[in-house]
Amino acid sequence: MNWYQFKDLEVYKNYLLKDGFESLYILEDFKVDYKIVALLDISKKKLSEGKTIVIHAELGAFIDTRTTKQIVNEFYNVNGIGFLVSKVLTKLFGITHYTPFVYGAVAYMPMTGAARNNADWIGLHFVEDHHQENNRAYFETRQGFKLWLDFPHGDLDNRIHDVALLCQGSRKIFELLVQSGNCQLIVPVHMGVLLMYGNCPCKNHLKLVFEITQIRKEIIRFRDLLLLQLTNDVIARNEMIKYHCQNLSRIKKLY
Repeated sequence: MNWYQFKDLEVYKNYLLKDGFESLYILEDFKVDYKIVALLDISKKKLSEGKTIVIHAELGAFIDTRTTKQIVNEFYNVNGIGFLVSKVLTKLFGITHYTPFVYGAVAYMPMTGAARNNADWIGLHFVEDHHQENNRAYFETRQGFKLWLDFPHGDLDNRIHDVALLCQGSRKIFELLVQSGNCQLIVPVHMGVLLMYGNCPCKNHLKLVFEITQIRKEIIRFRDLLLLQLTNDVIARNEMIKYHCQNLSRIKKLY
């Protein structure tokens, strides 16, 4: 089984629940990862087979017994830091209703408000092309897979712009942390639509540049405060701080 089990069809939920249902399979004990392309909520259908159709880049399309909300919450077990960064960034930019999960080069966007209810989700790091037709969103992945999802509210381009902004912020934050260890964060070549708005001049992107600058200052400030505290009762305090900074630089080069 792979996700090409539907060949060149443009897949959508109603098709998978009817004509394409026999091509689905049930996968037990699926461990959530970042190769999920889409999650389709079928919890209201009351099917005995499960509550979610998972479209996976390697495992194909299958049914999971968990709801989409439960599956997305599993990302916390995979990466709690990513959840924390997502919450901080969404609060910073006031994007709270359609809260995505972002982590570096990974971004999952809900098609509806998913704070309390189940929703369809799309992995934008797989998406190369998209457009909106009334209340439906069309996505095409870099592998050529075509998928339609319900999109009842809002403008798809604006929504993707906001998620790309948060994803860029996530990368910038981790880039600062990596640079503090004298390393370089390499952005993957294939990030689809998440790279579309890299040079966007909107106010939120300008705010992002400012906030990242502040974070960089805070990281340096935290280091200096920590060293001040550690050398509180040390004679020749300034020389000792300089000595520790030099040692930190040597350690960074070693690792």
